[in-house]
Amino acid sequence: MGMPIQVSDVLCRNQEVKQIVSLLGHPHECIPPCIFLCGHKSSGKSYTIMKVLDALDVHHVTVNCVEGYVPRLVFESILTQLTGEKTQSGLKCDDVMEFITQLKNVADEMNLHEKVVVIVLEGSERLRDMNPNLLPALMRLQELSCLKKVCTVLVSNVLWDKFIPTGGLPPPVLIFFQQYSQSDILKILSLDKPKNYPADFYMNYLQLFVAVFLRSCRDITELRYKAAENFVKYCEPIERGEIDITDSSKLWKHISPHLKASLQMIYMRFEAGKKLSSQIDSMKPFDKHDSLSSSAKFALSFELPYYAKYLIVAAFLGSYNSPKEDKKLFVKLSGRTKKRVPKNTKNSQPKISSLVMGPRQFDLERLLAIFYSIIEEKPHISVNLLTQITSLVELQLLLRVGNDPLEAPKYKCAVGLDFIIIIAKTLSFNVTKYLVDYK
Repeated sequence: MGMPIQVSDVLCRNQEVKQIVSLLGHPHECIPPCIFLCGHKSSGKSYTIMKVLDALDVHHVTVNCVEGYVPRLVFESILTQLTGEKTQSGLKCDDVMEFITQLKNVADEMNLHEKVVVIVLEGSERLRDMNPNLLPALMRLQELSCLKKVCTVLVSNVLWDKFIPTGGLPPPVLIFFQQYSQSDILKILSLDKPKNYPADFYMNYLQLFVAVFLRSCRDITELRYKAAENFVKYCEPIERGEIDITDSSKLWKHISPHLKASLQMIYMRFEAGKKLSSQIDSMKPFDKHDSLSSSAKFALSFELPYYAKYLIVAAFLGSYNSPKEDKKLFVKLSGRTKKRVPKNTKNSQPKISSLVMGPRQFDLERLLAIFYSIIEEKPHISVNLLTQITSLVELQLLLRVGNDPLEAPKYKCAVGLDFIIIIAKTLSFNVTKYLVDYK
């Protein structure tokens, strides 16, 4: 096939592009059964592999393993994309053997036996929490399906050493993506230069911007968003004729408080815009009462796994709700409640909020019961799930109560409502709906 892609088409990933092209760009040679792309979050793994596959004109499908949280969804998504069907209604595939059979049928119908077919699995670390036979089968798909040109590409933020189970797995071809350097980030951000400003002027702004943001964030998508947002503020005094475009020192004095305030609002999209604009327009210091709470900053500093977020929310609900309320709060079909004659509350003490009294302790069984009632998908109880509880304890987001090895472990939630609201917002989950104090 030759080399139909220019390495320069994908910025700052020359070596990785060459490796992928050498493995998949020669259809008349042997194709590896599995390639593993790993590296830090936002290091260009998915972008690079998709750009290369598009340029090579290779038949490929992409599955997000966060969305495909059970094997059936993974299998049906692959088959749907291969056949070009718009819906999965006509495809039913529940196990590995049925998937391989249907994959062979699709290959026969579409004449794919001599064509390179690449299956890209993003967030592939999620496969470890599914059926233990799923990951080995997908990695050995070339062998099991007898399709010599099928290649599975696993994309993950987790190192390969963390994938290997007790029984072992066939080693894939490993391609590691280094984090983007500061010069790489500047080069990528410079692609968004507005047409009505010179390149040198925009690069000077980016150097100021990156110097402030780089220690806190390396997410290219977020950096591009924040760079564009703050560039408007950077140019305001120039548009008004107050500062000359060549006066870098005055422009820095103008943008500095905006950048520092914007840094505190990183990753926030809802109230952040209004709050940021009102804060800067009134020129108040950011450490006043209208700033983000320390709990919110603390919550934003964590990148918890998907299930760990639900576990910490479940822990908070277990700590601040009475066990007697669990059925009413979490069981959808709990039946009608009997009407009771109201008690004489004239001499009764006013009820004290659970949020004021502090967290109650709860056992592991109750934690998991709440977890499974608030999460839509129902993951199997696995070592990985229980390990995430241990990780929350190590991070001191959960506190373990007592050390008796003969008793069931008991915990308390160590974070407040502000923290949980921020975490729940990333899950689009209304946590106050499940708090007795808000009923």
